[in-house]
Amino acid sequence: MTQTDINSKLPPETVDRIIDHLFDDKPSLAACSLVCKQWEPAARFHLFHTITIVYKTFDDLNIIVTERRFDQAEHVLSYTKEYRIDFATNQFTLIDLWPMLPFMPNVHTLCLSALINALEDIAIANPKSESFAIFPNIHTLKLELYSVLSLTPYLLHVIFHMFPNLRNFLMFMPYFTAGTTINDDFDSVVIPQTLRLTFVKFDKPSITPRKFLQVLSSTPTAHSLTSLDLGCLFGTDRYMAFKDVAPEMKKNLQTLRLGLCDPSGLNITTASPLDIDTTRQELALHEFSSLHTFNVIVPDPRSNNIDAHRINIQLIGWIHPDITTIVMEFGSFYKVTAIPSSFPSETWTELAGLIPHFKKLKSLRILRVEDAGANSGPLDDELQVEVSKALPNISSKGLLQF
Repeated sequence: MTQTDINSKLPPETVDRIIDHLFDDKPSLAACSLVCKQWEPAARFHLFHTITIVYKTFDDLNIIVTERRFDQAEHVLSYTKEYRIDFATNQFTLIDLWPMLPFMPNVHTLCLSALINALEDIAIANPKSESFAIFPNIHTLKLELYSVLSLTPYLLHVIFHMFPNLRNFLMFMPYFTAGTTINDDFDSVVIPQTLRLTFVKFDKPSITPRKFLQVLSSTPTAHSLTSLDLGCLFGTDRYMAFKDVAPEMKKNLQTLRLGLCDPSGLNITTASPLDIDTTRQELALHEFSSLHTFNVIVPDPRSNNIDAHRINIQLIGWIHPDITTIVMEFGSFYKVTAIPSSFPSETWTELAGLIPHFKKLKSLRILRVEDAGANSGPLDDELQVEVSKALPNISSKGLLQF
């Protein structure tokens, strides 16, 4: 078990003493030095705001040791706000970990990084069973999946039954597995307020963002979504049919992250002017009346796909004019160490031409994306110079304020 958010101002020896003291069977301030007395309140927050448990092997011995540690540290765990579990193997039953959560009554965020079986194991329990665990305090659930095989309607029923007050649901799915389908009835599933999806690979046309969005849109409980992250969209069905989204979703959605790019270099966005006009009607982004933040992912310049660049710039123009924040991510879900200076200058010319369209625009942020979108940074110096030529008001940090 590791503690994060450690206060860097504390000397290492003091941190060690505080940890030993807090994990003592019978903690006593009288038994602690003056230094520990002074730092203990701050240490409890900084050391135990987030607790991460990493299992490299999963057997009965590890379970016993871990539970014993938790039993001894109940007074410490009451300060924990975020609980993260990382699994390095799939030889475990996730249900075995639920008894640990009651030791952390103030936890509001649960993070699970798991292999396929990790999420399948949740469904072992029957949501109608009296013994089924309910955790009303969890409002944020982060799932890092390695296959959508684990994403089934029954599993979603289980998840939302366990966390009845869930408002933020972040799902990271790096790969879609061949043969997977999303065509079941989601009507009775309670969709949380925030849904983050990262679609990266589609092995079959039946698994497309369009299909998923249609299923989601047909679910009345999904109409309250305020944030939607669809990441990079690959596959034959590259254009999202937002026109099919329920009017309630168009009214409530406030933040959208979307990209139509292909870092492999395939020509997926070679659209004629007629196709572009049709695509605009299909996307219907201008119909989202409450949308205030739009994040567009621009293709990897190494693909040399000028049409791909232009279609992403056109995406910005298709947003309704009341948008207040635009974020442009340059790169892809593959590592991009640097954006070359040969990036098409037409991009900035077209972008500069679109700016006056947004009367309420407050900020434009341009980022370079690396490592599956996990890390981002400002533009490289060479690209920054090129951007400045077209957008002279842009700051050195890549943030343009109006």
